[in-house]
Amino acid sequence: MSGSEQLKSDYHLLTHRCLLIMAFLSVIMVAIFIIGLSISQYPISFVEAYQVLIDHIMGIPTDTYDQWMKDEIVVDMNLPRIIGGISVGVILAVGGAIMQPVIKNPLADPFTTGISSGALLGVSIYLAYGISVIPLLNGDAATMANAFLFALIPTLGIATVTIIKKRITPTMMILTGIGIMYMFSAISSLVRYSADPDSAHAIFSWTLGTLGRITWSNVSVLVVMAAIMLVFGFVVSKSLNAITAGDELSKSIGINVKSFRVICLIFVAFVTAMAVSFTGTIGFVGLVCPHIARMIVGSNNRYVVPCSALIGMIMLVGSDCISKLVTVSGIPVGVTTALIGSPIFIYLLMKQKNSTW
Repeated sequence: MSGSEQLKSDYHLLTHRCLLIMAFLSVIMVAIFIIGLSISQYPISFVEAYQVLIDHIMGIPTDTYDQWMKDEIVVDMNLPRIIGGISVGVILAVGGAIMQPVIKNPLADPFTTGISSGALLGVSIYLAYGISVIPLLNGDAATMANAFLFALIPTLGIATVTIIKKRITPTMMILTGIGIMYMFSAISSLVRYSADPDSAHAIFSWTLGTLGRITWSNVSVLVVMAAIMLVFGFVVSKSLNAITAGDELSKSIGINVKSFRVICLIFVAFVTAMAVSFTGTIGFVGLVCPHIARMIVGSNNRYVVPCSALIGMIMLVGSDCISKLVTVSGIPVGVTTALIGSPIFIYLLMKQKNSTW
């Protein structure tokens, strides 16, 4: 067998391996989806949850209180929460898969640019003082609007610095984001310190992240944003491979490295800010999922992007299911993702013999 034929054979084997891995992850996600439909404090079995969903789709009316309650839990509470969790998992995981090679930092994630601290400041200002950036909005709508708009401020600051300076390195971009993050976090702490106890508790709860705020009225926005993020990840995957290999190589094949970084930065920030405005800060997913994906499918971003998306779905929806099982009210999913994900991540790093970064 010639060298070119051997390369083709190795490439096809790698492709088949990656496809099998993603198919296996898809099966796990489907299983978690089915299990998640039945998890609640009201007794519902897997079979009953599936039957309730089919009956609802078929338009079969609920005749008893028990049937109505199960329909309400499965269709109106659990289903949008799971779909929203899938969407947010995709947004955070793919965002991390894009940010890490773009900024050339294995610790980068969608929140590296200060998105979470900006969103927290916006939420804190509304919950503590009732100030909405968009007039006439109140309640959850005002909270989401403040979170979204304030989340964009740090990213716009980094983009402005990047455009003004003729030469800016990925390290400078990270440090700029960290500087803005600490400044916004300090202001948020001052706001929370001056707020009444109820408002301070609400602000703290928001920082932990939850999927409980996702309903049918807003889940469609998250689904669209997740689809856009996934498509964008596929489109830029080839350029991400070049950026990973080095800026000089990227320039040699016609990539404007500075513009590419700014575009990716702003895009990921915009979509992530939208997700954060609905769920609060859910850390760890965007950091860990791309690393796990690289460990199992290699460093080719053509496979890292979809694999990260699947792992993000599994991690976030699975963590939310566990959160609802632990206590009656459920613990914040952001806490669960960190508690479960960090030991797994450390174990995988210890098992990894060769770096795939």
